[in-house]
Amino acid sequence: MCRDLDRVAIFTHEPSRIPSSTQSVFNLKHNTNGALLFLTVVASIVGCLLFLGRPRFETAESPNFYHAHHATEYRVPLSVIKQGEKFRFTLENSRPTRDIRLMIYILNPEPGATLKAGLVTVNGVAYNDGKALIESVLVSVDRGQSWQPAKFDVPDSPYAWYQWKTHATLGRGNHEIWARATDALGRSQPVDSKIFWNPNGHEWTGVFKIEVTVIDVVLPVI
Repeated sequence: MCRDLDRVAIFTHEPSRIPSSTQSVFNLKHNTNGALLFLTVVASIVGCLLFLGRPRFETAESPNFYHAHHATEYRVPLSVIKQGEKFRFTLENSRPTRDIRLMIYILNPEPGATLKAGLVTVNGVAYNDGKALIESVLVSVDRGQSWQPAKFDVPDSPYAWYQWKTHATLGRGNHEIWARATDALGRSQPVDSKIFWNPNGHEWTGVFKIEVTVIDVVLPVI
């Protein structure tokens, strides 16, 4: 895990001890002359302590072992690939995952649930990158032929989940419940969820769909 660490380009003015973490955090401070005083990097390297003392500036992504192999797990392809297609990630054919797409989830009912015929509560959460408010949440129980609005609360933070809820009347049989959200920038989820498919699943978005089975309630004979 710790080999080739001398080739990692990190910018600092003074030696810094880098603790282990699962994400990268960058903290830059400058003085009046614009000199870089320090840069603290919390690296996702388990069990390694780095002591940094010499700055180096790179014009391209580092080809060191950690970046070229482990870090490719957190990348997305530069081009659209077919669902299920095998894809070998490299620094040339992919980029680091950085975008948070507008996304929605149905939390209730659960996928594959068996429900009683009649009025069914459907609820879940939606979120985006915080750049715009989510303006609508729509739910369909007829595979997108018609949509009904769901009620939701606007959270205090632009990065928090929007909790939404609606009700639908379902008769006996197998049904698909779909959900999609739209924000103030006009962004939504495509009905064809294969558009953003990739092996790692990063930055995927699409109309959220679940299947449920609805049965009639049989009253006991008294």
